[in-house]
Amino acid sequence: MLFLAVTAGFFVENQREHFIEHKREKQFIVSMIKELEGDTIRLHGIMRDSVRIKGINDLLDLIYTDNGKITDVREAYYLLHRYAMGVNFIDFSSNTLSQLKNAGNMRLIRDRNAVDSFNRMDNLIKLIERQQNNFLEALFNTHEYATTIFNGKYFRENGRPIISETIREKEEPPVLMTNDPAILITFANKVNIQAGRLILYHISLRRYDGFVTRLISYLKKEYHIE
Repeated sequence: MLFLAVTAGFFVENQREHFIEHKREKQFIVSMIKELEGDTIRLHGIMRDSVRIKGINDLLDLIYTDNGKITDVREAYYLLHRYAMGVNFIDFSSNTLSQLKNAGNMRLIRDRNAVDSFNRMDNLIKLIERQQNNFLEALFNTHEYATTIFNGKYFRENGRPIISETIREKEEPPVLMTNDPAILITFANKVNIQAGRLILYHISLRRYDGFVTRLISYLKKEYHIE
């Protein structure tokens, strides 16, 4: 009888632990889905910023077409200010993924496909973050070189930064600090590198978006989450 009582007690305790672990597993999955859905909303907003790529290409065409002789200086200032001086990046929500990785909680996820997907998602995020850093490096190089060509005073008015459209509306036409074709072509080459890295970044964003959309659908189905 004592043996049966001990065995029964062990079985009940084991079942209780399994119940708690399964509950925690679903909590992690629910939290993961919420974070991914939030990331998806932000991601779609950033992907709409792909119009920046076209603006940068317009700036390149303006310089390359005339072999370094910019005929429409006002438009060059506008395109630089509007499209080539910034970027929108995504800041991933990775609290749940970090908890799964760093606290040994990944063992709670019984679905191996889900585990594999989380690992792949982690790799995609790291790739995108590296591409963001690569783009920033190109952006800073472009900005530094641009100071030898474009006069920053045309980006300000009454002591404050202006919006890009103001450049097109100002009565005073902006002037380049140099018209040396070699310098302008070198600048365009730097912008071209910046554009290439931005294109790669957006390709990865679209790839990540498709992957996450499929993952959310899979998790909701497998874990019966509405």
